[in-house]
Amino acid sequence: MDLLRNKLIPDPFYRDNEKSLQWIGLTDWEYQTEFEVDAATLVRGHVDLQFSGLDTYADVYLNDAELLKADNMFRSWRLPVKDRLRAGKNTLRIVFHSPVMLMMPKVKALPFRLPTVGQVQIVSEEGIATDPYTRKAPYHYGWDWGPRYVTEGIWLPVKLIAWDDLRIDNFHIRQQKISKDEAELWAEFDVVAFCQAVAAEGGPSPEHVLAWYEEVFKLRPAMIDATLAAISGYFADRGWRPPIEGLPRVRRWQRDQLKECLHWAARRFDLPEPRWLDAVVG
Repeated sequence: MDLLRNKLIPDPFYRDNEKSLQWIGLTDWEYQTEFEVDAATLVRGHVDLQFSGLDTYADVYLNDAELLKADNMFRSWRLPVKDRLRAGKNTLRIVFHSPVMLMMPKVKALPFRLPTVGQVQIVSEEGIATDPYTRKAPYHYGWDWGPRYVTEGIWLPVKLIAWDDLRIDNFHIRQQKISKDEAELWAEFDVVAFCQAVAAEGGPSPEHVLAWYEEVFKLRPAMIDATLAAISGYFADRGWRPPIEGLPRVRRWQRDQLKECLHWAARRFDLPEPRWLDAVVG
């Protein structure tokens, strides 16, 4: 649609224009913008850059430093960028790679082929379907009811989000029961999965953070227990993986959060204090 809005291509749904526009999905595309960041934003505790939808293989650069290699159209990406921002003008650049051209040599090297629908198989380059290997909307590769346009680009908003000590993610209202006189609702959100980060940065303990939330919303103990166990396992798995290029502090930050999770779990579940954590270097 960006090409159409800028009058660089004819109507892609008119007559047989589909055939002459297949080069779009075989080409790499680049988006670039500049944005201003004021001093008030930079003094906030955290500043994140959120990509709600990137289609699909994308290299993201903030002020010419690589920030992200995206590979999934169906998920969002939220990254801390406070230490990468400048007061004043900043540059965001996203390079999208052709899903077909990127995946073709990889698929050719495989000793097997994943199946796809017959229509896609017929129109695929060199008769090799790359769609089963890519986390991207399948209908982009063609179907019996629609054209084949293997698109690339920013398909959901990009936001710069500044916040301080706490944030609420994934807020969800669940109706428990309702009558003509009253309604009982549960408010669920990802507060538990963030308590350890507050403590790891020298803030109050997870118990204190939860107590503040419970002044407003009732939290279910079973959900707290399950979430604490899950995030402990996550950081235990991630904390000692190889460093991420361009993000040298991520693994250390994950190990710091693991320490807080396990200390919290010991208190909550009446377990022995994990003193071996003192030997873990951040």
